[in-house]
Amino acid sequence: MFGSALQLGHDAVLGIIGVLVSTFLQAVSSVWVKRIDGKIPALSQVAGGLLLSLPAYLITWAKFDGHWPTEISLISLVSIIYLGMIATTIGFVLYYYLLIHQSATKVALITLVSPVMALLLGHAVNHEPLTVKVATGTLLILGALLMHEFSGRLAGSKQAKFPDNAPD
Repeated sequence: MFGSALQLGHDAVLGIIGVLVSTFLQAVSSVWVKRIDGKIPALSQVAGGLLLSLPAYLITWAKFDGHWPTEISLISLVSIIYLGMIATTIGFVLYYYLLIHQSATKVALITLVSPVMALLLGHAVNHEPLTVKVATGTLLILGALLMHEFSGRLAGSKQAKFPDNAPD
């Protein structure tokens, strides 16, 4: 889906490594919370995660860049405020709330829908191009989600018809 913007350099490799490490840590923490059946309130999980990640972010920023932008456009400022207040806070509270009440597998599917929604929102609001490659990737992701959803229901209906404890 995002292959049209792919440019690999030293900074891109560092970014990819950072994303992979953060994804791994997020997955481990989500599974760990489900495994110990911790009834930690969603807001506490978000606050704890932000308390740990903010200092790490500031240290990384200071080491690799450390310069404030000279000017910020209105769209950039609104985007930063939205990401800080809505996407991070409310989004993660809802994510952890779902993690408490749903299986980790179902909640993990949200991460597949998010890029699709971001692409559609970017196309609608910011007039970003929607190429054939992007549309194909989007349809493949949505198709896989539908297959996953309906295969689970199909398997459940087969088990209902033929229970495991039925006499041979």
